[in-house]
Amino acid sequence: MRELRVAKRRAASVSFVSAAEKVFGEKGYERAHMKDVAEEAGCATGTVYLYFKNKEDLFNALGTSHTNAIARTLLAAFKQGRDPLERLKK
Repeated sequence: MRELRVAKRRAASVSFVSAAEKVFGEKGYERAHMKDVAEEAGCATGTVYLYFKNKEDLFNALGTSHTNAIARTLLAAFKQGRDPLERLKK
């Protein structure tokens, strides 16, 4: 049962980060509000606050998500055993 809760929480967080990416992209950080993210994600504003304490926390999660994606790409390039810069260009 615990695994299901962890998976559900992770899926909700990913959904909120994805919604935040769209909202921040359209409105910019200053004009974006947690309410906008909640509407984009299809939930109540309070639900977003259950996962992120404020807009800055959500923005940091978005940055972490992109950093992790870049790290995965670099790691995959290094594992190829060829010149990693050439692998990234493809």
